[in-house]
Amino acid sequence: AHLTLGYSLLRAERAAEAESACHRAIALKPDFEWARKGFGDALERQSRLDEAETAYRKAIEVNSSFRQAHLALGNVLARRGRWAESAVALDENLRLFPVDHWSWYRVATLRLYRGDLEGYRRACREMLDRFGDSEGRGLVAARGEAADQAAGHVAPADECYGKGHAWEWPEESWDFAER
Repeated sequence: AHLTLGYSLLRAERAAEAESACHRAIALKPDFEWARKGFGDALERQSRLDEAETAYRKAIEVNSSFRQAHLALGNVLARRGRWAESAVALDENLRLFPVDHWSWYRVATLRLYRGDLEGYRRACREMLDRFGDSEGRGLVAARGEAADQAAGHVAPADECYGKGHAWEWPEESWDFAER
């Protein structure tokens, strides 16, 4: 009940209260990985990234196969500019759940921001191979050209972008401008 309340409070933009609710859930059941992730989410919403990282790592300690915690950890590490560690966490999320198309896009984007253009191209190609004409195409095209230009590459990274620019960037995605 406390965790459900915590996530409801997060959706209502009441992160401090969500933090308290998730903390109570952890107190009642310390080995409940979702409570630890919810706690991390509440901390991350308050820009308490060090503490959020710790909460996500504790969720992974409780359940090393908890892919949502690996994804959250990868996101918070990326927000902190810890690209190599973020890549490890996101790669683990993809190992556990390879059909997560947004994670594939995040991995590709992370590689681009790290200056690894070849790694970016490989991730884009793999994403297109996995998702074809469904999610993959628009995901790569959504920000590919702008990301390439931001990294100093004026020409598109590869054939991935020419396949459409109509997709919206998801609200929960990274905002690298916050760095």
